Amino acid sequence: MDDEKSEWYREDLGFSDDWRIDRIEHLSMPLRIRIHISHIDPARCPNCLSESTIIETMVRIFDGPDFGKARCKVIAMIPRVKCKNCGIRDLEPQ
Repeated sequence: MDDEKSEWYREDLGFSDDWRIDRIEHLSMPLRIRIHISHIDPARCPNCLSESTIIETMVRIFDGPDFGKARCKVIAMIPRVKCKNCGIRDLEPQ
């Protein structure tokens, strides 16, 4: 994948450096973009920021901003972590 394009989409969508773009699909009829993202290790609790253990990964699909006439969907692999201080938490894209 083109690293410059991937970085541009990541920044434009507002994701932190903890997330990477795995794949970008440009589809036509109707014009749309699907962006697949996943979390980069290590996983930290979103509440207390302590290092945590990933116990499972879920898929979430949400609307991203439109790019011109192209509708955007973000397909995110969301890790669920177990924190020794806070219990089980989902890491949401930021």
